[in-house]
Amino acid sequence: LEKISVVSIGKEDIDVAKTVAKMVWEIGRDANGNFVDNHVDVVEGYKREIETEVIRGMRFPSKLAHRAFLTNPERFEMVAEDVAVFITNYKLDNPYQVVEFLNKVKTPKIAIFAPDFSPMTIKSLIQTTQNGIFCYPVKCPALRTEQLEDLAIYCGARVIDKETGGKLENVTREDLGFAERIVVKDTENKEDAVLLGGRGEKVKRGDGTTIDERVKVLKKQMTESRNEITTISLQKRIANLSSAVGIIRVGATTSAEGLYLKLKIEDGVYACKAALQEGYVQGGGLCLQAIAKKLPKNILTESLQAP
Repeated sequence: LEKISVVSIGKEDIDVAKTVAKMVWEIGRDANGNFVDNHVDVVEGYKREIETEVIRGMRFPSKLAHRAFLTNPERFEMVAEDVAVFITNYKLDNPYQVVEFLNKVKTPKIAIFAPDFSPMTIKSLIQTTQNGIFCYPVKCPALRTEQLEDLAIYCGARVIDKETGGKLENVTREDLGFAERIVVKDTENKEDAVLLGGRGEKVKRGDGTTIDERVKVLKKQMTESRNEITTISLQKRIANLSSAVGIIRVGATTSAEGLYLKLKIEDGVYACKAALQEGYVQGGGLCLQAIAKKLPKNILTESLQAP
């Protein structure tokens, strides 16, 4: 893995390449040695060096409510830092209700997780963001109520649940959670969100539930379950609540140098993860040459040896 990382990042940064390989190796396998697609976040560092950290995070399928909220259009990515978190299973189709709720909770930055948003609500949220309250609306229609509860426990929030009579007009700041960083990828190949540093890791939620307590409950449900589909679903939820997220902080003397190094490190991360997941072959056309030697000589073998 170190060799693959060096090939991707370059021999002039061997120590950096080894750091990347070590990070991907550490969080990229489960207890049985199987590949786990855990997230590695490459962020700007505070010192003139490369730092690494492994923390607990949550990852789940979702997408941005609108591309207008992308913070990095080149990477089709929205990143929010030190942000309040609001979670509901209501479709937010009343813009006046949503704006009234935002004015009531008075928070400078808020990520809103809901199954869907109406076009008029999106328009109001764009206007609200332009006026100084930064909104990050995220659509997560695939999440069931119990999965939203998992997310709420991680963030230290409370789900505004239509099935139990929760109402937007009754929401207070105590119902909001908090996350140190939220990253939402929204491309054709990938639609998911990663939350880091949820408040639920540090303090109990209003009803006294911590992440570890939630995991214990889910494990008990899994041992009592006789339905294979339910068991698999519980396993995924436990893994999501307990999953690791790798942080690589990139420090440099100038912002241009930092950006260049950050892009190289991201390339190295993708290369190492691909190798863990799918395996690898010798480069430089050597694997094609090995195949050619095992075949009768013809135009195909000549083509394979050309590289």
